[in-house]
Amino acid sequence: TSQYIDERRQAFKTELRSQYELVPVVVPQRDLEAGERIQKRDMLVRELPKKFLDDNTVVPSQFDEYSGQKLRVPVDRGTPLLTSFAGKPGSTVGASFSRSVPKDMRALTIPVSGTSAVAGLLVPGDHIDMYLQTSGPKGKVLLPLLGDVELLATGSRVGRASSSTNQSQRSYRSVTVKVAPEQARKIKQGQELGNLVVMLRNPGDRSDMTRQAMTPKDVFDGRYEDLLSQQGRRQPEQENGNSVEVIQGANGATNRSSRAVGAGQPSEAQRRAMREAAKRLRSAGGGGAQ
Repeated sequence: TSQYIDERRQAFKTELRSQYELVPVVVPQRDLEAGERIQKRDMLVRELPKKFLDDNTVVPSQFDEYSGQKLRVPVDRGTPLLTSFAGKPGSTVGASFSRSVPKDMRALTIPVSGTSAVAGLLVPGDHIDMYLQTSGPKGKVLLPLLGDVELLATGSRVGRASSSTNQSQRSYRSVTVKVAPEQARKIKQGQELGNLVVMLRNPGDRSDMTRQAMTPKDVFDGRYEDLLSQQGRRQPEQENGNSVEVIQGANGATNRSSRAVGAGQPSEAQRRAMREAAKRLRSAGGGGAQ
């Protein structure tokens, strides 16, 4: 019955209040499409945990500033309205992307490809964690960079994909993130040090990312460290491919050394060294082999 539902709703609110600070926010009471105007008749006020809300969520006292403006992106029923969803009255959807960037923040576009793009499943509005994979003294290492970063765009798309979105519009080779100026500088410096790795978050997850680095030995909790260290150790004699054994000596004594060469023919310097070694052998043997 409706009474039972109301009682359960009130009990749920009471439980939420005991755990989180609730704040009133503006949400649409129906699904809205990009290009529709924001109108009071389509909106409701709901109390939601402040911990899980975006900093740019529209609260009731701000609603008049956005009433009548066009939506830049589609908004699902019950989704908190964000300031970045709206444009000035009379503006076209997608015009002036800079208006979706909050004050004191920056929009930074970074290239992504393959697995770093989470298989092409990222969409604007998603939140990601960013890691840096680089090389250290003991091999590859995965370092935490930034956590809970909001995506403003994937490729040139700033709204969610719809049934009419074709495959070329869904694919992308870059993403644009919303970050503070100092965070933008960190990302750019990180790109010079190695490969950026992004991990997709659950929409309601606002927890802090782990700040622990991951090394090869951490993958197996310290086990197989001897095997991993041997695998990571280069063999200087064989580093560039095949080796040519040069024998030097006289009167039966030999001194062998391996000189690394490429997978192709020996270099000119190596051929000269081999010819010189052969001459010394012939001299030591009294004029060459009989």
